[in-house]
Amino acid sequence: MRLGRGIASAAMAAFFCSPAAWAEIIGPAELPPPGFVGRQYVDSMGCVFLLDGAGGEARWVTRVTRDGLPLCGYPPSPKVVEIAEPPVQAVPPAALPEQELTLPAAPPVLAEPAPVEVAKPAPVKTAEPVIEAPRPAKPVKKKTPVRKDPLAGKYVQVGAFGIAQNAERAKARLHALGLPVSTQQVSGLTIVFAGPLAPVELQEALRAVRRAGFSDAYLR
Repeated sequence: MRLGRGIASAAMAAFFCSPAAWAEIIGPAELPPPGFVGRQYVDSMGCVFLLDGAGGEARWVTRVTRDGLPLCGYPPSPKVVEIAEPPVQAVPPAALPEQELTLPAAPPVLAEPAPVEVAKPAPVKTAEPVIEAPRPAKPVKKKTPVRKDPLAGKYVQVGAFGIAQNAERAKARLHALGLPVSTQQVSGLTIVFAGPLAPVELQEALRAVRRAGFSDAYLR
């Protein structure tokens, strides 16, 4: 018997090691039984196969060695045996004992309460309105009018001079520029103005006066 098994194993090894045998192995000898969930399967010939893909496109591919030969000689995968569960028998519900229904007793009839007289409230005396004497009106304080500068918005102040000759020279320069000239005496000083002028002429007159040498001139 041992001699026969050895001869069969040698014949199988020679068959799987030959290129012709490798070309004929394109899938397992039989597909795995229903319910098989593994990714590796050994068929009845002892060859190993791997699951490639998933769903309807999945297929079993032969597992090979480093030399490119099919990997065989392993015990077949165990078959999946489905065990049917025993049917569950429904247990009939136990009969409930009959219960007697007792009706509640009729509520007692209560006598209507005697009417209660409600005392009318005493009339309330309203106080007579008190008329207050009118208060004297407070005197209205008159606002002191703010004095406006009569020269504001009409003149360009050129300068204040304590020497009359310097004031005359300033006036001569303004005349040379073609500007009107006005003067005012304040605390011994002679204030020289260019004006009166229209509002649209003030800025141009101020620039002309400053170019003439009066850099401290400003609008008044």
